[in-house]
Amino acid sequence: MITTIRNAILATGAMYMLIGCSNLLYVTDADGNKQIYKMKVVDVGTTSTSQELYSHNPAYADSHPDVSPDTQKTAYSSVRLSQNIIATRDLADTVGTTEQILQTSTSSNLMRPRWSCQQDLIAYAERTPGINDAKIKVIRADGSGSPIQVGSPGSYAGHDWVFDGNLIVYSSKNPGVPTTTYGLWLVKSDGSGTPIGPWAQGMLPTTSHDGKLLAYLVRVPLAPGWIEQIIVANSRTFAPVHQFSLQPAIGGSKISTIGFTGDDKGLYIATKVASVSATPQAKRYELFRTKLDGSGKVRLTDNTDYDSHPDGIPSFPIPLCQRCAEISSEQEIAPTQSITINGVAFTAATLPNGSPSSIAVTDYCPSNDGKKELKVGWSQSSSGSAQYASITFPQNLFGDGPSSVDVTGCHYTQLRLKAYDKYNNLVADAQHTAGQNTLQTLNLSGGKISRIDIIGAEIGIRDVCYEP
Repeated sequence: MITTIRNAILATGAMYMLIGCSNLLYVTDADGNKQIYKMKVVDVGTTSTSQELYSHNPAYADSHPDVSPDTQKTAYSSVRLSQNIIATRDLADTVGTTEQILQTSTSSNLMRPRWSCQQDLIAYAERTPGINDAKIKVIRADGSGSPIQVGSPGSYAGHDWVFDGNLIVYSSKNPGVPTTTYGLWLVKSDGSGTPIGPWAQGMLPTTSHDGKLLAYLVRVPLAPGWIEQIIVANSRTFAPVHQFSLQPAIGGSKISTIGFTGDDKGLYIATKVASVSATPQAKRYELFRTKLDGSGKVRLTDNTDYDSHPDGIPSFPIPLCQRCAEISSEQEIAPTQSITINGVAFTAATLPNGSPSSIAVTDYCPSNDGKKELKVGWSQSSSGSAQYASITFPQNLFGDGPSSVDVTGCHYTQLRLKAYDKYNNLVADAQHTAGQNTLQTLNLSGGKISRIDIIGAEIGIRDVCYEP
């Protein structure tokens, strides 16, 4: 049980020491402009609770920190004179020498960068001041390529990744309902399709480091303000696991941000505290830590500074996820020349006479099992006008391409796969050997894969999964 031990006086005010190790980044304006600090709370009898400045220029306003899954880097937003910036840098770098600026804007606010579970993409929000036109955009974390817009929530109250990076959840006001009501929506992270929702009332969605949980805020109208409840849910089924209120309703909004602790066993919460007599009211935000069910509440800051945007540093590096283009769960798609699923592009073959062949999504092979496959009727030559059907990884989302790809498929005639890098060098070659109408997973690895040729006929591709 987390217990308050004693007060420790720090540069920004009084701190409470906790039993157990806890590390986080958070934002405070103790130095004037908002800056990012590291907070460390360690076991009793070793060292004192401590803070370390992470931002490196007090002339900037830095905020919205998010630690990468491997715990080596941080993404954050910054306001610098007339520029708004999304940047990354090494977590160990408190000077800023490793900073890499990914995106800048002189007309829009850029905020809340969030790492994907493969650590290759960062999703952030872009807003024009004074206008409800928020957009969710995705950019490569290595700075290559241009951002793509994946959602346009208008009124906006947070976003994060879910479903192994295939979906992004965001909060937006619901059309036609009271203006205080925000809903949670899902949008594909490659920008395809239309948003799904609202599937729940909620704001400030935040995914745990291991991707298993989603925490969000619900405001229940109660004159003259709201009752604020925090929901912790399964991030795949969205079934609530815990629900609690941090403090009694005092009228008006209180909670500004939610973050998971480094071990995902608790939450950091930034909220206004009525007993703090500071002006403006933003100075009344303090940090708390709770268990996932709301018990064991401990106050981490006690001062007249703005303290918010907590993000726990993962206790251990989180294994990067395997992301999939899950054809098996797609709706049927009639024969066409190209299909994009979760960012992966599938293209039909060109016949020897120069005419296009077609591909479709249907229950094909194995037949009548209730699962969908990408049906490739013909792809047997690349000589003359003919071209094989292919799987490609567009550069704006995948850069040089994944290093390992698993393709699960079956066939009635033949299935062979050849993988190439962006320079058209052969990286890997795999042959289906399991027999007709039998699913087999073929692995392709050995270099960065930009394109995979599908060779054969009467083929069903069920899923394509890949690792960075």
